[in-house]
Amino acid sequence: MLADYEFPVELRAISTEPDGFVIPHRRAVIRTDTMKPLGVVSDKYALLPHAAVVDTMRETLKGQDTKETIRLTHNGARMHFEITLPDVTFKVEGDEIAMRLVVANSYDGSRKVHIAFGAYRLICANGMTIGSKLVSLNRRHVGEVSLEVEHIRKQMTTLTALFKATEPTIRKMVNRPLWHPKPFFNAKSLRIPGYLVKIARDQFKQVEDGTIWDAYNALTFAITHKMRKANPELATRLGKNAWAAASAAIK
Repeated sequence: MLADYEFPVELRAISTEPDGFVIPHRRAVIRTDTMKPLGVVSDKYALLPHAAVVDTMRETLKGQDTKETIRLTHNGARMHFEITLPDVTFKVEGDEIAMRLVVANSYDGSRKVHIAFGAYRLICANGMTIGSKLVSLNRRHVGEVSLEVEHIRKQMTTLTALFKATEPTIRKMVNRPLWHPKPFFNAKSLRIPGYLVKIARDQFKQVEDGTIWDAYNALTFAITHKMRKANPELATRLGKNAWAAASAAIK
């Protein structure tokens, strides 16, 4: 039985009716199991199947303990593949923080395929989007597009080093009290929806002598668990905003 992300796609010419004029330099991406269009792209666009991305990452991480979550949006046009590595961790004040990879691919021309690193707070299943760098592992959907296992394995050294390098920043957050939570929990400055900020603020109020780490975790909890509608792309973006605010607060 095929997985949800393994559906077939094709690039097809776009023509007008009734004269059959072919629109130049454009192709439609068609999901052929439903015959629904997923997007319109240039004639230079090359498809990289979701299944190829998933298979390559699994082969790259073969032999390691991993936990996976795969989400599809926009009728399957966009894939969000999260891989948690429970063996790649560090501990901060009793919290165990595991490395997380966020892999994205699309069929609608909305993004390159890329891999970003993040973190996962094991005790409460909070996903964290740390920083904004995608390292060098980007592939445009142009020409011969593919992911190479050996190339990704080499990049994993960099990704793991970046993950480990966040530990001192998190320790500063743990040791820095948040004396003025009101200006921190400001939806406009955080660029996070007000209802999520309110949930985070209310949770933070329950913590005695709350720190910046507590505030950041309240935000990541709201983003990870309380969004009104599941949207992994938006959650990743909001997670970056939360990290930026917490990082700025310790300076």
